[in-house]
Amino acid sequence: MKLSKDDLQLINLASGLVNPLMVPGGIISEVGCALKTKSGHVYKGVCMHLVCGLGFCGESTAIATAATNEGAIDIDTIVAANKFGVIPPCGRCRELINDISPKGSETWVIVDSETKLELSELLPRAWDSSQAMSAHLEK
Repeated sequence: MKLSKDDLQLINLASGLVNPLMVPGGIISEVGCALKTKSGHVYKGVCMHLVCGLGFCGESTAIATAATNEGAIDIDTIVAANKFGVIPPCGRCRELINDISPKGSETWVIVDSETKLELSELLPRAWDSSQAMSAHLEK
């Protein structure tokens, strides 16, 4: 699907966060992320890659910020960018988007400077967390 004006604004927000910075334990801000919730709020995050093996992606930071501010979140659109431009989310982030949002598979993911896809196209056989939660709650 073609990008909207709102999508281009999200790309600009994510791209504006890219500012690789060396810290004592690694590097931060190589990837920036912006997401818009169905309620219209926008949240941002950056990645942290630390030599001790800890760290997380920009998408994780943006999602955690949204959850901190809104509680349960319903992501409408998400985008990540590095110094080369828009990048699609890694597999771990695809699963996180799918699991955190009520209709995660319907989340729009901007995958390059011209295209957005529903998460279901990037994660066609997603793990069904609702089955795991049902089994857990029945115990």
